[in-house]
Amino acid sequence: MKPFLRDYLKRGIMTSNSWKLGIVTRALGSYVELVNTFRVLSGRRRIAPSELRRYVVKMCLVPAILVATVSFLVFSYVGKELIVLVPLLAGLTFFTVPLVSELLFYMTHIRRLKEDLTYFMVIEGVSPGDDLIKDLEEEYDAMCELLTSLCTEYSRLRLFTRFFPGIRGIKEYIARAPKIMKKTLLEYMVARESASFGTWIYSKFQESLNELKTSSKRALELKVFLSLIVVVINGLTPPLLALTTVLEGRIPQYAYSILTIPSVVLVLSESLSPKILKVSAGASRLSLTSALATVLSVTPLLLGGWGLLATGIFMTVIGVVTTYKILYAYSTFFNLPSILTNLTERLPYAHDPVGLIEEGLGRLRRFSSLASLCYIMLLKSVRQGEVNTSKMITFRGVVDELFSLVKQGTAVRILVLATAIIMPIILSTSVILASSLVTTTADLRTYCFISSALYSIIASIVVFGNYESTLLTGIVLLMLYYLGVTP
Repeated sequence: MKPFLRDYLKRGIMTSNSWKLGIVTRALGSYVELVNTFRVLSGRRRIAPSELRRYVVKMCLVPAILVATVSFLVFSYVGKELIVLVPLLAGLTFFTVPLVSELLFYMTHIRRLKEDLTYFMVIEGVSPGDDLIKDLEEEYDAMCELLTSLCTEYSRLRLFTRFFPGIRGIKEYIARAPKIMKKTLLEYMVARESASFGTWIYSKFQESLNELKTSSKRALELKVFLSLIVVVINGLTPPLLALTTVLEGRIPQYAYSILTIPSVVLVLSESLSPKILKVSAGASRLSLTSALATVLSVTPLLLGGWGLLATGIFMTVIGVVTTYKILYAYSTFFNLPSILTNLTERLPYAHDPVGLIEEGLGRLRRFSSLASLCYIMLLKSVRQGEVNTSKMITFRGVVDELFSLVKQGTAVRILVLATAIIMPIILSTSVILASSLVTTTADLRTYCFISSALYSIIASIVVFGNYESTLLTGIVLLMLYYLGVTP
């Protein structure tokens, strides 16, 4: 080949490679910019260039390796011809996990911001000050633990007002604020300019109380409905499928998949419940211990009967401690209406109102966001110099209605709990019947173990609102060991 032709082809190849590299670089730059956009919209800072490598390892590489490993093991068991899909799944995970996670963070931030604004308007409506922004600044430190999303947005607003004095800073923030925050601040500016701030605050107070009552009622009704579905599908279907296995001699292909969908839906609905309906034992170590116990619950699949016995004993011992603390938190939480009534009657005549509020709600607010809301509301009223009894009675009426709805769901919780206890007994009967008709029951025993253990975890979430307690799962594992239903 002549020299000039060789140089021409080399330059063409280099130009082509540079063009392709430029497209890839621009695409990756657009992707990172989109991720950063969602981070900023959710109230977090952009990813610095020095942090990009660590972020890629944490959010892209680690999930891709986990998905590749799990899919390889599953496909090796299900069908080796599907192993060719492992690189595709790993690649999709590498690029989709960061974007999906940041999008979920943004959606969660917007949902919590709407919820936080409702709570703040209730606090502000009971004892309104002269200016909304000033009240938000004064209550910032007290509210940050409860209204995290609202405090994040106020930090952004404060940053704008620091560089743009007066009303211009608020307008600059409004131009970049989430829709719900923008709507509230625009209404506030109109009310302040028209000298109708008090009327606007009172209307927002009534509107927020109605929203709080409606959203909480909707969430409780949805949880009851989904709990009943889980009882039917995850609690009653496995025994029926086990009996089918006795007749047909094999586990149906859809037996495991039918257990997962209601479980995921119920867990998602629990995460979407308003924070004022949730009760926590107030100790992060309990959550870590429960997470460790949950991981250990799969050891019987690897170690058999002795692993089932050891795991059951461990989860039961840990569960006794955590359940005691959770039940104590719930018993204290259910005293909130009477405590609120007592404080409403005594505060106008108290010599030390702050001490009285601390005595009534100081310890309870560690367990309940609703108690924290009442605590902040009453402290703000005391600082304003007046406890509006009529508004507190209105708020207390909403609280009483919410507690009546919570108590109505107790029957469903008892049903879920009873089903979790009875389920191993029914499944063990199916194993006994199958052992007299088929040569091996290994697959059936594994299915009975997985369905019982999974349902016990779901039942704990339904009953307690979280999985801090492993007592029910531990009891179920010990029952399975005693009844001989070992994987």
